Amino acid sequence: MTKKSVAIIGSATIDEIIQGAERTRQLGGVVTYAGLTFRRYGIDTLVVTNVAEKDRAVLDVLSREDVRLFTGSSSRTTCFVNRVEGDTRTQELHQVAEPIRRKQIEGALKGLFHVHIGALHPDDIDPRVFECIRTAGLFASADIQGYVRFSDKGRVIQRVSERAEIVLRLVSVLKADEGELQALMSFFGVDAAKLIRQFEIEELLVTAGSRGGYLLTKEEEIIPYQARIVQDPRSIIGAGDVFFAAYLAERYYCRRDIRTSLDGASDLAARQVEGHYIPPEVLALREGT
Repeated sequence: MTKKSVAIIGSATIDEIIQGAERTRQLGGVVTYAGLTFRRYGIDTLVVTNVAEKDRAVLDVLSREDVRLFTGSSSRTTCFVNRVEGDTRTQELHQVAEPIRRKQIEGALKGLFHVHIGALHPDDIDPRVFECIRTAGLFASADIQGYVRFSDKGRVIQRVSERAEIVLRLVSVLKADEGELQALMSFFGVDAAKLIRQFEIEELLVTAGSRGGYLLTKEEEIIPYQARIVQDPRSIIGAGDVFFAAYLAERYYCRRDIRTSLDGASDLAARQVEGHYIPPEVLALREGT
């Protein structure tokens, strides 16, 4: 592995997506969308995830694009139902894989530059994994989504986990959408500027769907960005993961400035919404897989 290398840690999922009258099943999760995005930037990419043995074939799409897989044992695969209407998504969490354990990643971290945390719920990754990452002194980024979610009898609602603090203290770059950031600020009793100071975060990337968003630096500079106009949107699923991975690739691998990196990431996210970047057909799963 080299300085152009990343490990993405989190559940690969079997997603049922309901949009209008259309219902589809496809591979999902941060590890999928971010993994393919990093790899398409020419970055040496590995994924640490757990799926059931009977579902291992769902990961073939990652293998075909030369994403290296470190898969652990689990009796189940994480499964979400996503109901999409415009920019809005509601979710149900029907089952979860075994947590990703420290012993799974110890061999994977050697020689890495970067770890990208893609937990989808608070128990997705054993907290001892984060101790291992900290000890290794790796550059770390995270989408906080998994730590502001709670499954209430299968229905996903917003609630901040106490484990969020562990992640916040680890990462240099954090992504949150507007609602997730508001939940974090309320939980810790701080505003956004104090949040990144308290946890020594270098950059906070805040997304607002089709309205764009902004990046807040540790110097408290706010850099807004515009979402690209999509004339014929197909699906918002995966767009946020693609956007964040593309931003990290542009900024920390291609060494572009913040504004240029945000623009490049916005372009790629728009292509994802249009269905032209990682098309649903590429990730589609047949019944029984």
